Amino acid sequence: MSAPKKLFEPIKVGNVELKNRVMMLGVTTGFLDNYYVTDKYANFMGARARGGTGLVVIGSAYPFDLSGVTPRYINIASGVGIWTDDQIPGLSKVAKNIHDNGGKAACQLVICSEWRANKDNPLEGVGPSAGAGGPSVKEVRELTVDEIRLIVDQYAEGARRAREAGFDMVEFHAGIGYFINRFLSPYSNRRTDEYGGTPEKRMRFFLEVIEACKAKAGADFTLAARISGDELLEGGNKIEDVQKMIPVLEKAGLAYFNVQAGWHESPIPLVQQWVPEGAFVYLGEAIKKVATVPVAVGYRLKDPIMAEEIVAAGKVDMIAMARQLIADADWANKAQAGKLDDIRKCITCCRCMDDNFVGVPITCSVNTNLEGLPETPAEKPKKVMVIGGGPSGLEAARVATMRGHKVTVFEKGKRLGGLTTLASVLNSEIEPFHDWLVKQVKDLNIEVKLGTEVKPDTVDSFKPDVVILAAGGSPAELNVPGIDSDNVISSHDIEAFVSGQSTKKGLMWTLAAKVGKDVAGSPALMRKMLGLNFPIKKRVAIIGGQFSGCELALTLMEKGKQVRIIEETKRLGADIGPVTRWVEMDMMKKGGVAMEPLTKVKEITDKGVKAVREDGTEVFFEADTILLALGLKENMELAEKLKGKVGEVYVVGESAGGGGKKRLREAMNSGRDAGAKI
Repeated sequence: MSAPKKLFEPIKVGNVELKNRVMMLGVTTGFLDNYYVTDKYANFMGARARGGTGLVVIGSAYPFDLSGVTPRYINIASGVGIWTDDQIPGLSKVAKNIHDNGGKAACQLVICSEWRANKDNPLEGVGPSAGAGGPSVKEVRELTVDEIRLIVDQYAEGARRAREAGFDMVEFHAGIGYFINRFLSPYSNRRTDEYGGTPEKRMRFFLEVIEACKAKAGADFTLAARISGDELLEGGNKIEDVQKMIPVLEKAGLAYFNVQAGWHESPIPLVQQWVPEGAFVYLGEAIKKVATVPVAVGYRLKDPIMAEEIVAAGKVDMIAMARQLIADADWANKAQAGKLDDIRKCITCCRCMDDNFVGVPITCSVNTNLEGLPETPAEKPKKVMVIGGGPSGLEAARVATMRGHKVTVFEKGKRLGGLTTLASVLNSEIEPFHDWLVKQVKDLNIEVKLGTEVKPDTVDSFKPDVVILAAGGSPAELNVPGIDSDNVISSHDIEAFVSGQSTKKGLMWTLAAKVGKDVAGSPALMRKMLGLNFPIKKRVAIIGGQFSGCELALTLMEKGKQVRIIEETKRLGADIGPVTRWVEMDMMKKGGVAMEPLTKVKEITDKGVKAVREDGTEVFFEADTILLALGLKENMELAEKLKGKVGEVYVVGESAGGGGKKRLREAMNSGRDAGAKI
């Protein structure tokens, strides 16, 4: 397909002309200093505008005093303050950075489930009615009418400050179960006074907020809203209910509707990798049928071709994204230029969202430069030897090359990518990033030596100034009888198989490896092969129930295998983030995966696995294939041998060990750190 056209046509929103129909959703980054703007925050937002995004929304911005308190919903502590005029200069810096880079700026005003009247009051869980609160806020008390009117004024003051700071508009967060949404919804608003009891009265609070904001910020100031098109909750607003609100809110002065889905409490997945791309476009389309102002839609949208088709078909007017623009700030420019293969696609790992939910600054699994700053040129170009063509090695090579160093990558396998090759087979979301990473090596003309295992004498003959060791970790060992049996397959065996090699003896393995070699460049074909009865047979026992074991289990479950996970610790998937884990566990449970926590393997036989539970009960699990998913440990063997031979040696990725989570994000960031230090 050629470059998108309709997506990059201008559109007018209220009194603001946008250069295109690409919108950055308000996202909590944590790049603040006690709610005050930092250079990093301003750089992050400016980078999205420089990358071609037409409208950049900053958020979440809180219009009430949060100084000196610790919210129960810890995500709040990573937000932006807009409750005092002292915060206007910092907000002005953000708006100016967005404008200077060609975008328009919106400030998203939000209250979640906690609030206080002023700094002398305690932070409380509050809502239109007493009852359950939002995330981490189990109970809320009912607000008085006087408190509601004070909150209306706080919103208005926030809008005034946003305009004074130079923002082009304000977006109210009126979805996902946050404060305004709780007034709109019969699920949470059970009042019988002027603020509840009928749909019209439930809208009163929001209408008063809009009116007050226009009075304080100016009747000509553009206001908009992010709303949940369907709350996806029993007793909540359905799409038909929301459609009835739109003409009223539009008449009150809202200039666009940014449509999302559900609440945090909704019992179905909304944003995880198993949600199909574009799954909630139908909600935006339904809102557009009753709106005369522009409608945007977000959630699980990252493909420019799909985005173009949605807008060109008239389903909605704008496409809103957050995670994809975190992954690649230049998405819009690349899409408009037709350079679709250059887009670094989000892998939907949700780890940036996990960061939000534990109250730490966001990082990204695929983008190691969230501020979009230019690489610092090296003072002196050096000859760099990167050992290992996995993600950490390739990121190190990419960064070092961009800084002016002469880099050569040595990879013992026949393809670049390392564990992202295997990950692409298990998870189709990884494949585009794998392809992007390999493409960067080609585009930067980085020299690559495939099929080359590096030993100390290889380093001696190459004579590098710097070695970056990214050879990968060593498989964690399980020392039990039968571990070397033919029915046992380690992660090393699987990685070799995907690369077209055989680590096991026998005719079937030799033939399978030959087939693997022919299709290793196609993760989709490799995924189909997993449904065959070799090398992984029908009944599978996976030893190790953390991230890698759960990923294997889900993939094999979907291929019709009978899967059992055996894990020594109490909690399966303990290293999986909160946004994803509940979905993954639910899918495995519904898919029939047997989960055996607190169970220790004692022996492997040709019939299955002997194990013992925490209470001492001995059990036997029948299995045709036993897969080891015990993770990796540090691999410092070559690094030790290189001591004294090379001036600079950096160990990155799984090779470095170090404990904690060791996944793509950690590998990529360790690679960047090395490439930036040289």
